[in-house]
Amino acid sequence: MLFNFSRLTALMMMALMAPCKGNSKARWSGRLTLGGYLSTERFKDATATGSDKNDFQTISTRLFIVGNDLTSQDGTFVADLRDKHDFFDKLEAEKLSLSERNEFQLRQLSFESTNPARFFGYKVGRFPVYEVGATHVDGLQLRTQWTKALYSTFFGGLNPQKREKSSLSFDPKANVYGLSLTFQDLSRSWKENLYLSHGLVNEIYDGHTDRNFIFQNLIFQWGLDSRLITLIYYDLVPRSYVQNGNLTWQQGWSRYLISDLTYTTIDVIAYSRNKDLLDRLPSSPYNETRLRMTYRIQNLNNRVYIEAQDGQRDIDKLKKESIEVGYISSRIWGPHWDGYLVLGSRDNFTSKEQLIRLGLGRFSRKWELNLDLESQQRKYDDGTKSNPFLSEVALSYYVSRKSYWSLSAQTASDENVSIVSGFFKYGYRFGNREVPPLRDGAPPRGPL
Repeated sequence: MLFNFSRLTALMMMALMAPCKGNSKARWSGRLTLGGYLSTERFKDATATGSDKNDFQTISTRLFIVGNDLTSQDGTFVADLRDKHDFFDKLEAEKLSLSERNEFQLRQLSFESTNPARFFGYKVGRFPVYEVGATHVDGLQLRTQWTKALYSTFFGGLNPQKREKSSLSFDPKANVYGLSLTFQDLSRSWKENLYLSHGLVNEIYDGHTDRNFIFQNLIFQWGLDSRLITLIYYDLVPRSYVQNGNLTWQQGWSRYLISDLTYTTIDVIAYSRNKDLLDRLPSSPYNETRLRMTYRIQNLNNRVYIEAQDGQRDIDKLKKESIEVGYISSRIWGPHWDGYLVLGSRDNFTSKEQLIRLGLGRFSRKWELNLDLESQQRKYDDGTKSNPFLSEVALSYYVSRKSYWSLSAQTASDENVSIVSGFFKYGYRFGNREVPPLRDGAPPRGPL
């Protein structure tokens, strides 16, 4: 078939933008993000690797546009063009190793006509189906609003996702369809919330069912610090089991004492367990339980916590057991300074480790500066020792409500390897739609 998805998107763009011509009520906004990332990696001994260096550089770009009230039916248009590796907001350890050549991907291009006051609505194009988790569709979604809080959807089309890749691409042999039922109570106060969504999804490749799963997501909040969250992917085909699942119970026992209990199970599909920035283990299903107790002190601006973690890999039964104690302050030397100090000890799969983390940040109306340091002492099961040291300094400047830039530099080293990396990002907003200032969308206080 000669007609490809790029031609389809071009025609769709013209068709979707046509209704807003001459529409004085149309509101639209966009963001253009430009950046660059580079790292240099040097090995002390080239015998095992065959080389004493491993360098990586890339330029990253993202364009996001959203338009509202494009038609008389309160239509919304969304376009999201980004790099296939999506470097922005994901400055992680795996970016410090060589990867595939970077390319652009069309993450979303859709038109939606959904008004809660109307019984029916629809969405067409390439878009994520949030009601059934991390599912994308090149096709159509129909929505039925049964009450103000209850609605159902049916969707179907081509499946742009592949299990081994995080990017999206057009594939005429892959299909996906499903349905969902969602309840969201909007009548509660801001301290309370109830959201519940169930879905059934069927993925087909070249005429055969590749995967069939049930999705469930619950968010129930009954207090400012009390909530229950579940996220489950239960596979029926190719076999019945929980592929990915998460259960989180947060409880505020008083104004000062908070507990956080989390259980996570992750399958081997599209998953690799990173020990830390300098070490990686092969893929394996993984189960983990984590408990944190937090106590607020001094007018709630400071808090101390203790956290215990217990996890195990299925493929080799390696375990991760850790305990750490931390102190976090949102006011050091005045309201513009914050910081934290963490001490920890852990059995980290193949090594026993002690660590100390220290962070310091300062922010003003336009500037934001963060410094993060981590030092470890590590003894491996084979008797070898190492002393990794990691550092990061990040600087952000908010030029105006429409633009900002940020810089980040990282180092990581031990007795075998030394890594230095840098990251630059510039963001600019445009359009006639009123948007919040960029600080509202900036990274949270702390490490980038």
